[in-house]
Amino acid sequence: MSFRSLGKLFKTKKNDKQESKEISLPTEGFHKSIQMLLAYSGQHLTEAGLETKEVLLDSPSRCGLHSVAVLRCLGRSRGVAGADPFEDLEIDKIVDVFIDLLNKIQAVGAEELDSRASPFDEKMALACLAKLDAVVATNRGHLALSKLTWADFLLAGMWEHVQRALDLSSDQFANIDLLVQQLTAVPVVKTALERPHDST
Repeated sequence: MSFRSLGKLFKTKKNDKQESKEISLPTEGFHKSIQMLLAYSGQHLTEAGLETKEVLLDSPSRCGLHSVAVLRCLGRSRGVAGADPFEDLEIDKIVDVFIDLLNKIQAVGAEELDSRASPFDEKMALACLAKLDAVVATNRGHLALSKLTWADFLLAGMWEHVQRALDLSSDQFANIDLLVQQLTAVPVVKTALERPHDST
């Protein structure tokens, strides 16, 4: 299975009162999340059709992160989403917290920051991760609903990036680390991650 970038769906027109901005988010992490979810459901993600960058298109009026939309769609179609709209809402709420953290981390390396954005606060980021770690403990080893959902694949795929960006020790957030270790140790997922990228 392959995907084409959906970034154009989120482009907004520029005018005198509104400017749009593109911030590149790490392709590898989102690609890994999608790859893991597909492998878990018995499918293989090829490189064909994937662009070199995943993009968050941000403007004063709206923003869109298409990799999350893809994961949400795959989660629903592969049975790792909520059982009803209210459970889907619970997943989206916790994912929003994680994506907000990713945006703040990535903004540190952006060449131009929105003048309205507040300075990056590493203590805030660590506090946010501590809360997410506690959520995983409360949800019996998962990010939401006490069961495996697409949010777990998102977290697992992006976790290495977060660790590098914040220079985290391997045991700093034990519950998240355990979630990632268990998910990446699933035989079909492990095999997919070890498989060389298919460039055809």
